[in-house]
Amino acid sequence: MTLYTPVWTEVPRSQYDALTPSARASFDAKFEQVLSDPKGVGRYDQLADQWSTDFANGTGFVVYIINDDTVRVVVLRVYAL
Repeated sequence: MTLYTPVWTEVPRSQYDALTPSARASFDAKFEQVLSDPKGVGRYDQLADQWSTDFANGTGFVVYIINDDTVRVVVLRVYAL
């Protein structure tokens, strides 16, 4: 069950749309975990004040921020090799 609401802007949405079908399926599975427990799944970069986690056996990477006040996860970037 997801607790956080995802927020997408244009750039990460375009990056997500460009993923292969298998990478997208892997992203979707991992992102469901992120929305349930974004701090438990991700790694925090204190210098950049953002979170990240990988997907697709380490060939993909998602960067996001968490807003606990509004219970949202804002997707910043989606990378895949």
